[in-house]
Amino acid sequence: MDFPTAYDASADGLLLRPYRVADVPSLVTNGRDPETRAFMAGTPADLTTKGMLEWVREIGSRPSPDPDRLSYAVADPATDELLGGAVIHVTRRRDVAELSFWVCEDVRDRGVGTRVARALSEFCFSQGIHRVELVIRADDIPSQHLAKAVGFQREAQLREVLPGSGAGFGANSGRQDGELWARLRTDA
Repeated sequence: MDFPTAYDASADGLLLRPYRVADVPSLVTNGRDPETRAFMAGTPADLTTKGMLEWVREIGSRPSPDPDRLSYAVADPATDELLGGAVIHVTRRRDVAELSFWVCEDVRDRGVGTRVARALSEFCFSQGIHRVELVIRADDIPSQHLAKAVGFQREAQLREVLPGSGAGFGANSGRQDGELWARLRTDA
């Protein structure tokens, strides 16, 4: 199970690739977007152009040193326009992957989130993953609708599983409950 650094999901109108310097203006804009920040933990702390440029050069444009954490820019394969971002966390001993992703504010009404969730799921299944999970905040109704549309099923309520809005790893304040949604390779 070796995930590539880029993945052509052009059937879904997507390209998963490393972040590029050209993505910085969009990363800054979307990192400051209240809706993005409301439902996403772990945004870079420095949302200035300089800070995002450093992040892209030091982290976002390189494969993760952890082979079980894969980060991708989500782009339009025809124009290379940044559409969002995605992370896949793999638990190999259980053949499980947890997906998280965000969509740029200016493309939210184009079905990008649904296509990202579908493409990432299929990508994981093609790499031998049996179960793909989403953990969605209880008040994130659009993401719950998206999960249903892609074939995920709600399985459980998880207490205090998500960091608070905009919090980084290890932050304890304002932890949020989440709903566990899953899709199995055999569901497709």
